[in-house]
Amino acid sequence: MRIVKTKRANVVTFTRPSVKAILASSYEKPGHKLNVHPSIKGWFELRQADKEGINCVEFIQRKDVRYSAKYLATAIIMRIKLIAVKRIKRALYKKPI
Repeated sequence: MRIVKTKRANVVTFTRPSVKAILASSYEKPGHKLNVHPSIKGWFELRQADKEGINCVEFIQRKDVRYSAKYLATAIIMRIKLIAVKRIKRALYKKPI
């Protein structure tokens, strides 16, 4: 799951990952936060639940959203930690000459 924000106003979501699909909903203001899951190339999947608890899936184009600063910061920190752990392991298991 990733947290993204809409880039511009009037962003539209679709019922399936196609521009020719039925329009599901729209977001009028830019900067609206969404929780998305990666889907096929160029699309994100929104998994929302209605008030009755019924799950509905909508698709939004990748070009209409941008990653939030919080998600980018956590991704960078996780990469730095992974690289640091690899370097420490490599230094510990290095054979002396």
